[in-house]
Amino acid sequence: MIALDQRGHGYSDRPTDFSREGYIEDAVAVLDRLGLGAVVVLGHSLGGVNAYQLAARHPHLVSALISEDIGAEINDDLSFCLS
Repeated sequence: MIALDQRGHGYSDRPTDFSREGYIEDAVAVLDRLGLGAVVVLGHSLGGVNAYQLAARHPHLVSALISEDIGAEINDDLSFCLS
């Protein structure tokens, strides 16, 4: 199990960019660096939103997705997963 501190959370640095793209780029960088291939991703709350967007944008990195305790309404551009 690998637990990722998302930027600005836990012991991670406090950058100025807290964009969705930044969160997803961080997760991709960790997965690429570890070279594990497709993994099961679990996300809670904000991490749940980031997890399903990671899976939608980079399906080759995610073998299964568990998204827990996220809001039912997301005010974001979801066009990437609607096509």
